[in-house]
Amino acid sequence: MECAALILLVYTFSRWAILAGICSAVAFGWIGERRRGGGGGAARRRAEWKLGVPSGDGSGGGRLGEPSLPLPLAGWWDVMRGMKNTWLRVSVLVVALIVTGAWGRFLSAAQGDRSVLNRFTMWTGGLKMIADRPFTGWGDGSAGVNFDNWYQDFSSQILHASMTNSYLNVAVEWGLPVLGGILFGVFFCVFLCHYLESSVPTAHKGLLAGATTVIVYFALVNVGYSTIYYVMPLVVLAVAVLIVARFCVRRESGGRNPVGVGVSNDTNTQGSPRGLGQPWAGGRNPAGVLFKPMLFAAIASIVCVVSLYLGGVYALRNEHIRVNRVDAGNVLLRKTESPAKAIGLTIATDYRMLGPNYGQPIRKALVQDANYSGTVQVLEPESDFDGCAGQNVLVLGARIKEWGTRTARDGQRIVFVCPTVPPSEQARIQHLFLPQNDIWHVVGAWKEWAGKNGCPITFLEGNGFLDEGNMKIIWDFIKTI
Repeated sequence: MECAALILLVYTFSRWAILAGICSAVAFGWIGERRRGGGGGAARRRAEWKLGVPSGDGSGGGRLGEPSLPLPLAGWWDVMRGMKNTWLRVSVLVVALIVTGAWGRFLSAAQGDRSVLNRFTMWTGGLKMIADRPFTGWGDGSAGVNFDNWYQDFSSQILHASMTNSYLNVAVEWGLPVLGGILFGVFFCVFLCHYLESSVPTAHKGLLAGATTVIVYFALVNVGYSTIYYVMPLVVLAVAVLIVARFCVRRESGGRNPVGVGVSNDTNTQGSPRGLGQPWAGGRNPAGVLFKPMLFAAIASIVCVVSLYLGGVYALRNEHIRVNRVDAGNVLLRKTESPAKAIGLTIATDYRMLGPNYGQPIRKALVQDANYSGTVQVLEPESDFDGCAGQNVLVLGARIKEWGTRTARDGQRIVFVCPTVPPSEQARIQHLFLPQNDIWHVVGAWKEWAGKNGCPITFLEGNGFLDEGNMKIIWDFIKTI
C-alpha cells in the first residue's frame, strides 16, 4: 500500500497527490503494525540489547552471537539499527521514480533537453545566495527575483517565483539558522520514533509507525518540491501522534518497564526484582529518553547547514561579480578581483527600461568592461533614493519623476535616461538620454527643457530600451564624466 501511495505521489507531481500520499501513511502504518501482530520476542530482544540487561546467562551481555554493549553504546546502536524501515521507504521511492513517468525527465536530460536541468541551476544559484547571506537571508518571498537578477546566467531570461526545493528556499530567504531549526525538528521526530519503537505496546505501534511515515514522507517530498509551507500542518499532526504514543507508554507501563523486558528472578543489591519499580524504559526519565534523539538531530542538522554553506562558498569560486545586499532595495556589485571601493555609480532601475530581469544587463556591462574596477550601487525599482551614494547617478524611466527636485550631493553628477513623463521643476542634471522613437510622447517637451537649461542630449536607438547596445553607449559615457 505504501508503494502504491508513493507511485501516485511521484507520477502525478500534484499537490493533492502529495497530501494524499502523506495522509495515507498513518492508515498504512497502523494496518501494517496491527497485521504484524505480537512480535513480543523481537521487541524483548531489542529492548534487552538497548538496556544492556543480561539474558539469563549471567554474562551481562545479550543473546549468544550478539555484541555485548554497555548501556550508553547499546542505546545509540539501537537507534541506527531501527532505521532499516526508513531506508526501505527511501528505496521504494527510488524504485517509484524509475518505474513511473518521472524517470522520463532524467532520460530527457540525457538526450540533451536542457530545461530539465533547471533544478541543478537553481541549486547552484541558491548555494551562492546562501554563501553571500548565510544568517539573515534575502527576505521572505524574494528568492526567485534575486536569483533572476544577480545569479542567473546571462543567456537565460526565465522568471522564477522561488527555489525548486523547500529547504533551499528557506535557507535563501530566511537564513541558515531557520533552516537548521526546521531540519532539527524533522530529524528529531524521525530519531525519536525509532527510539520509542521498543517501548510502545503492540496495541499502539500503529500510531508510532504512522507518525514515522508521515515525517519521512514530509522530509522526502520537500527535497524535490516547494511544499514545506502547506505540508507543515501534517508534521504538527505527526508530533501530536508522538505525544499520544508517549502518553500510551506511561499509561500502559504504570511505572514499570513498559515492554516487560529486563525482568528476571534475579534481585539487585537492594533485594528487589530487576526491572521492577523503575521508571519507564529501564529507569530513564523522559529527559534521558529525549537526549539521544535530540543529540542525533542536532548533529545531523548542523552537518546539513554547514554543508550548504561550504557548497555555496565552493560555487562562488569562479563567480566574476560579488553581490552584497546592504538592505532592502539596495544592492552593491563589484568584480571579484577588485577590492571594495567607494561607490562610483548608482543606477535607479526601472522595469520598462531594463526588463523584469533588470540586474542582468547591469552585471553584464560590469563584466564586459575590463577597465572598470569601482563599485556599482543598484537601487531596485521599489526602493527610494535615501541611500543614493554614487558619484555618478543614472535615473531611468519612471524613476525620474520620483527624483523630482532633489538636489544632488556635492560632486554628484546626475544623468536622466529615457524619461516617461514630461519635465517639471527638475533639478540641474549633467546629461540627458532620449529615445529616437517617442513612444511616451515626451521627447519634444524634454528637448525644449534641455535647450532652456543648457543640458546636452544623446539619442538612443529604438524605444530607448536598454539592450546591450544602448547600455554600452551609456556605460561608455559614464566613464568620460
